[in-house]
Amino acid sequence: MSPGTSATSTITIFGMNGFNGTVQLFSSISTGPGITTSFSPDNVTLTPSGPNATSTMTISVAPSTYAGPYVITIIGSLATNSNTTSLEHTTAVTVFVPAIPNFQMLVNTGLLTIQQGSSGQVHLTLNSLNGFSGTVTITAEIIPQGPTVSPAKTMVTLAMNGTVMDNLTVAAGVNTPPGIYTLVLNATSAGISHPNSVEVMVVARPDFTLTAGPAFQTIQAGNSGSVFVVLVGQDGFAGTVQLSAIVTPPGLTAVAIPSTVQVSSNNITQAVVTITTTTATIPGNYTIDIIGNSTSGFHTVSITVTVTPRSDFKLSSSVSAMIILTGASAASTLSVSPVAGFTGSVTLSATAPPGFTTNFSVNPITGGSGTSTLNITVASSVSAGSYILTVTGSSGSITHSATINVTVALSAKTTLVVTQVSWTHRLSLSKNSATQTFTLNVKNTGTSPAYVQLLAAGNSTDLKLFFNVESGVALLSPGASISITLSQPFNGTIIGLKFNFTIQLFYGTSIDPAGTILSPHTLQAVKGSFTIVK
Repeated sequence: MSPGTSATSTITIFGMNGFNGTVQLFSSISTGPGITTSFSPDNVTLTPSGPNATSTMTISVAPSTYAGPYVITIIGSLATNSNTTSLEHTTAVTVFVPAIPNFQMLVNTGLLTIQQGSSGQVHLTLNSLNGFSGTVTITAEIIPQGPTVSPAKTMVTLAMNGTVMDNLTVAAGVNTPPGIYTLVLNATSAGISHPNSVEVMVVARPDFTLTAGPAFQTIQAGNSGSVFVVLVGQDGFAGTVQLSAIVTPPGLTAVAIPSTVQVSSNNITQAVVTITTTTATIPGNYTIDIIGNSTSGFHTVSITVTVTPRSDFKLSSSVSAMIILTGASAASTLSVSPVAGFTGSVTLSATAPPGFTTNFSVNPITGGSGTSTLNITVASSVSAGSYILTVTGSSGSITHSATINVTVALSAKTTLVVTQVSWTHRLSLSKNSATQTFTLNVKNTGTSPAYVQLLAAGNSTDLKLFFNVESGVALLSPGASISITLSQPFNGTIIGLKFNFTIQLFYGTSIDPAGTILSPHTLQAVKGSFTIVK
């Protein structure tokens, strides 16, 4: 039978000695592929009254079948409900396939083993048979999807009685799941087809795992923390891993110790990432990416660090500036208040110019909050002038300071005189830009300096509108003068109204941090009135 043809043969089955049953027909072919058979029918029933039956066997020879004799063994088997063979007979038919131009495709291996992230080659050999010549198309596909093969399709020219070598590259990505895959090959030319296949085994590449913990932690600004890093080698990994850490956003530092570790398969290797903050680190959440890098690849694990405000305290003085007579004393109340849960003790100290002595009523201030009275004494030998006294509160590495400006006076006599007063008696909104301006000149005719401030208060005669305006605080030395201006805006809806006002002069020997004179004396500077006109 020539390749690409088919033929039939009649199979006769004889029953003997009263045989009664169904016979199943099938065949076995000595070599292949290329020869196939089918029976019609493939089951025949014999009875004592009908002991003989026939079946037609169709023999098909594929176009690509190689030359040679093929022995077809025909098997008749008694069919039973239990599928157990109790009776079987055979006969044989030999099919001769003549030699025609053909080719064969040989594969160098039936199993290709490759590692994740690597590749391997399959070598193909195509041989011309019986004078074949022509172009052969080779297709390649891997099932199921996973590894890749290239080229997926190639064409080679095979000369008469010649041989051609070809190579296919099978590659597995680093994430290709390990397992068994099938490389399906087919070589075709002019209706001739020769399939083949290669099993592809993808094995896990030597690698390592990287974990870190705790994954979340809280560190107070100014303090430090640490993270444990664990590396485990897998699938035969053995090598050096470089450790590093990246912080986002910047603000704290993270350092791997050691930065280089040796990792081996199925063994645990540990390292530590130290985390350092400063008192200037901004509170908030930070992400630390810990990276392990080796020749086989890298892995990253992330942790979150929450930086909280450091425990701290505030130090303040009730007085920011004061006047003290030589040979006299004055006092200021120092206050400590907690920040972010501070509960420590604060030790107070003072840095003062020569001739100044200081003492504290309470020192240290415990429990994170409290007050202490600072007594300041100026020796009679200290000259009149301006001095700075610094108070420092310390608790461990935390320190805060407050300054007090001290003016030393030789006398306690304060005499203030208002020498000039001016304002606009008829305030024209169009000419004066709707602003009343009070200008006073104050002179210190006494022998002691004083802190001075002016306050203007007024109201319309119908008692519906009021205003208050004050100046800043100034230090007025003996014999000195100062010009102070107060400005009060008005609008056009009050044209025709008359306002009465009083300007008072406040003075004293100390001021608080907000610039307010403490326990001031009051002097009425001027009383007057003005009218709003167009």
